[in-house]
Amino acid sequence: MASKFDQLAAEAIAHHKAGRLGQAEAGYRDALAFAPGHAAITHNLGVVAAAQGNHRGAIGYFDQAIAAEAQYASAHYNRAVAQQSLGQSREAIQGFSRTCALEPGHYDAHRALGFLWLA
Repeated sequence: MASKFDQLAAEAIAHHKAGRLGQAEAGYRDALAFAPGHAAITHNLGVVAAAQGNHRGAIGYFDQAIAAEAQYASAHYNRAVAQQSLGQSREAIQGFSRTCALEPGHYDAHRALGFLWLA
């Protein structure tokens, strides 16, 4: 039988995939009550915040996920995307570069980095 955390996380992910961002956010918060600081769930809250246009809030979640798991490539990548959305090009370049160092095959990070350098 799945733990309460696993159940809540699965439900939140299902809401997220279906585009029900408010329900996904609530579900992720409920899951965090059972596993405070869980890197993947915190990261997912950042993804939801960014999808809702709250890029500054998203960066805060990505920072928390990175603090919990320093090598979390997706958190570094999504943090850089949020920074780019806020016009923070230098910080975004650093973030995309870090993503490429952590996950050399991360196509989207290499692509974003290339376009930022061209700009």
